[in-house]
Amino acid sequence: MKVALIGASGQAGSRLLAELSARGHTVTAIARHPEKIAARPGVTAVKGDVYDKRGLVALIKGHDAVISSVHYTASDPALILEAVRESGVKRYFVVGGAGSLEVAPGVRLIDTPQFPTAYKAEASKGAEFLELLRTTTGDLDWTFLSPSAMFAPGERTGKFRIGKDQLLTNDNGSSISFEDYAIAAVDELEKTAFLVDDDGNRTALAIVRDDPPLKDPSRWPNPPPKPRRNPNLTRSRGLRVRRHVRTSR
Repeated sequence: MKVALIGASGQAGSRLLAELSARGHTVTAIARHPEKIAARPGVTAVKGDVYDKRGLVALIKGHDAVISSVHYTASDPALILEAVRESGVKRYFVVGGAGSLEVAPGVRLIDTPQFPTAYKAEASKGAEFLELLRTTTGDLDWTFLSPSAMFAPGERTGKFRIGKDQLLTNDNGSSISFEDYAIAAVDELEKTAFLVDDDGNRTALAIVRDDPPLKDPSRWPNPPPKPRRNPNLTRSRGLRVRRHVRTSR
């Protein structure tokens, strides 16, 4: 498969690039600084500007699929969507954000009191982009795969669960590594197993690490309790636990 990857030098983008290359795909890796992209088999690094629609159209035309892995607040998602349409490429995959996922019927993660203010602008833009995709007239085969609440570097385990547009959790909270996310993303590009739901409608997807299911749902999205002090220690330093919710790439 010939894939155009927008944002190939980012945290998620670089893992997607590695996964695509390892599976033998031909990738046009688009970034502001292509010199930062590591040399890999089948990869051509090119300079591209997410605000240059004409330039993007020229770069992605002729590919089998386009992946968008860029910050929503550092780009114009509507412009990128227009560029994909004008290029004639029909398969479009978007690295989504957890903020748009539901934690209860009609309640998105971004709408909960616990959602960090620092990530609200990015999450709001991501949710707007998802709604924009949902209004497409069927000219694109799109996938919007949202990561877990915790989205960070980690191991490539291949152990994860895929769901629809609800936040997936397990007994350790809600997390997925960039590496495992990349596996799921490329799987979906190759197999398109979740392109539409049972009613034939395109749907957003979510992913979580495949740990034991959450035993006590009330723990999420609430932060976990602070760790207890070890009574066997005569002296110990206080520990502070913070939960960070990532929705960016």
